[in-house]
Amino acid sequence: MPFRGVRAPAAYEGFLAGWTDADPDIPILKQAKAGYAKLQHFERKLALTHL
Repeated sequence: MPFRGVRAPAAYEGFLAGWTDADPDIPILKQAKAGYAKLQHFERKLALTHL
């Protein structure tokens, strides 16, 4: 079974791409942006541990 985390960035990017013209104060959009930011932080941290 492939690592599910590999698909997570693409899922966030796809979701956020559909909301580019939306009101930025919509709760689900704010949550998705926060989740994507956490994921990016985790990926950078993970990449540094594999240097």
